[in-house]
Amino acid sequence: MKLRSPSLVELHAFLAVCRLGSFRQAAEDLCVTQAAVSRAVQRLEQHLGDCRLFERSPQGVLLSERGRQLRQLTERHVMALESATALFVAPRAPGTLRLSVIPTLGTKWLLPRL
Repeated sequence: MKLRSPSLVELHAFLAVCRLGSFRQAAEDLCVTQAAVSRAVQRLEQHLGDCRLFERSPQGVLLSERGRQLRQLTERHVMALESATALFVAPRAPGTLRLSVIPTLGTKWLLPRL
């Protein structure tokens, strides 16, 4: 079966822009660059047949009619996937920080400073 649905990365970017009304704020919320959000939305628009999901202006972005339809049809389902995933992800201990460093940096620089 050929998959015709867009990627979750693209849908998350689209929904974040919908929710926050700004590519910049969506990028901050998703912990990525504004360019990454813009490219993800652009890929989604191309995937859906070059339809415009947002009306862009100097004042910001507004959902187009097609964007409103897509949001209405997908938002609940994407959030349901997030909720389902949260049931299986082990909770992290509060205040725990996990670092990954190369061994030399860890032993020569980081450990003496801890």
